[in-house]
Amino acid sequence: MTLRTVGLALTALAPAAWAIYPDVAATSPFLNVGMVGSGSFSQEGSGVPVGPRHILTAAHLGGRDNPLSGARFMLNGELYLPVARVRNDGADLAITTLDHDLPNWYQIAYLNEATMQGRSGALVGFGLTGNLRVNGTGYDLVPGTKGTRRLGFNVLGLRQQVSYTIAVAHNPFVWLWDLDKAGFADALGDGAAIPGEANVAEGDSGGAVFVQQNGVWQLGGIIVITWSNATSFGQGGGGAVDLNQYRNWIEQTLPPKILSTGVANLQNFGGSPTTQTLRMEVRATGSTTPLEVYTLSPDAANNISLRTYRVGAHDVWLKGPHWLAQKVNVALTDTGVTNLGFSLRNGDVNGDNSVNLADFLALRAAFGTSSGSPNWNPNADLNGDGSVNVADFVILRANFGQSGAA
Repeated sequence: MTLRTVGLALTALAPAAWAIYPDVAATSPFLNVGMVGSGSFSQEGSGVPVGPRHILTAAHLGGRDNPLSGARFMLNGELYLPVARVRNDGADLAITTLDHDLPNWYQIAYLNEATMQGRSGALVGFGLTGNLRVNGTGYDLVPGTKGTRRLGFNVLGLRQQVSYTIAVAHNPFVWLWDLDKAGFADALGDGAAIPGEANVAEGDSGGAVFVQQNGVWQLGGIIVITWSNATSFGQGGGGAVDLNQYRNWIEQTLPPKILSTGVANLQNFGGSPTTQTLRMEVRATGSTTPLEVYTLSPDAANNISLRTYRVGAHDVWLKGPHWLAQKVNVALTDTGVTNLGFSLRNGDVNGDNSVNLADFLALRAAFGTSSGSPNWNPNADLNGDGSVNVADFVILRANFGQSGAA
């Protein structure tokens, strides 16, 4: 993909971090983004939990002489003290280890440039808000409005490496967005404003850019800069570190996730299980809302694995392309388990988690085809023999009227 370069006048969101405006309060599922600061608590920026005792934030926040200065974390009124902090100044990222467990954390979406570009991102931070000027030339920041969790949206229009200095040099790869409201220049050429369009401001540095991945909000970037292409604040946009670029550093700095293993029996299937992509969700017991979502393929012996920080009783939900979902309750341990056992019923041709008339019609439409045929539907090849025939109808009929776990 050709990278389009934009001349930017950068303003790093430091040392207090630049804020999300207009003033829209953040709601679930964004309530675990917190504040980073010092003392008894003086806010300097924002931070995002990414593990049981770890937050990801901007490296330019806090003091340089004492690595733990300005690294305290406040979440929904509870103060967490730092015990260790690792900075990656080039990436403008920092990972802080806290003194006690967080109530929840976010899964990181490591997505490549082609997958991320053009997506709508949810911007969440605790910075200043602002009021739109009557003449449409920008926003006026409102003093004293830091400390409230706010939510806005913008399109991730361009990925670019930028350079700026706050005590030390930072040169991260960032995702940039601009303001496209009436009266604003479409600097990135990414189209009209989207609903809830917003930017960032002082206090948002270290905050989150979330993206929808596998149907859930996952962490895609850490807010670090604002930029302008005019003299008026607001006539530009902001930027967040591209976490995919720094995946190795993040995964090497965080503690390793706990490995659990098991078997997923794909019923009535004679093809290679390695060709099938399954969706796995980890949920709180009794909930239908996923805490984490993974896509995986079994090995040739139907073995599957899960890597997660989560321990204790959880529901683990698994679904295949043309199999009904199954949910099992598992007591995950801090050393991992080996009893993730699933046996998935076949016949869900259209993937809606039920075997019914719609599946029959979809199979009938593909009947007599084989791999490479113009109207070939691989999900109608229930037994995986490379063709849609009577054997597939027999499988569908055996499970007709059944539904998978919600």
